[in-house]
Amino acid sequence: VVVDGRILHGRRGLAAEIGHMTITNEGERCVCGVVGCFEAIASGTALGRRATAATAAGDGSALRRLSAEAE
Repeated sequence: VVVDGRILHGRRGLAAEIGHMTITNEGERCVCGVVGCFEAIASGTALGRRATAATAAGDGSALRRLSAEAE
């Protein structure tokens, strides 16, 4: 992000990095070390982890059917 002709670095160099915006005070710790980052809560990877944790292979759930029983 450039503001007034200068690069905006932000806190810890993460300006405009939506994945590391804190969206809640709860949830898993992100790889960046912060709890509640968008990346840790709502990224595709995070949603996949949550779906895997909420289901079990062969349980007949729609999530497992849609993934062809994959993790």
